[in-house]
Amino acid sequence: MLEIIVGLEEFIKAHGTLSVYILVLQHLLFGEIVLAQKIMYEKFGDNFLAHFVSKGFHAVHCPQNLAEQYLQKLQSNDLKDLKSFYRSLIENLRLQQNGSLVFR
Repeated sequence: MLEIIVGLEEFIKAHGTLSVYILVLQHLLFGEIVLAQKIMYEKFGDNFLAHFVSKGFHAVHCPQNLAEQYLQKLQSNDLKDLKSFYRSLIENLRLQQNGSLVFR
């Protein structure tokens, strides 16, 4: 635990408290987004999946294999794994879009 605190202190010195605040918000928001997607899947099932893939992923030119992996993760019961995958998916899509990614 002490190593984490020391690492955080070094990060704050190097990047400032605003960077830490932004990282914490991003972490929380990804958790909320993933939880909302999971709840919508549980409530609407395949209708949600079809809409999310056809409208959301298609709009940001998500590769089919990544969309399929997302669907598998969403259908599993491992929320932590889904959150981790979704974060990396968004980062990969953002890089493909030159840093700009907007779901409409």
